[in-house]
Amino acid sequence: MLIRSQKRTSAGRLILAALALVAGAVSVAAAAPTAVLPPTVANALRDAGIPQDNLALVVQEVGAPSPLLSLRGETAMNPASVMKLVTTYAALDLLGPAFSWSTPVYVE
Repeated sequence: MLIRSQKRTSAGRLILAALALVAGAVSVAAAAPTAVLPPTVANALRDAGIPQDNLALVVQEVGAPSPLLSLRGETAMNPASVMKLVTTYAALDLLGPAFSWSTPVYVE
């Protein structure tokens, strides 16, 4: 159980870092994209043990001509497990929070 708890804590920290990044990026001037993370995000990543070299991100307002923040944005990477949040949101939006699957079981 300790391993599960540690995984949840790391995932929670990563989510908090992502939220802090969005909040921090909003306060960044829209002039030129920067490759420097806001201190709160850099600290959250450091505390979670995630090296910045393992991270690629782009923060850009929809319709904006350039990003507010870009850190290794051109680097191709596999999506993080945080992508499950997108799937969960879509499922909750389409199916609703009270939806339950029905799985038939056949026994001889």
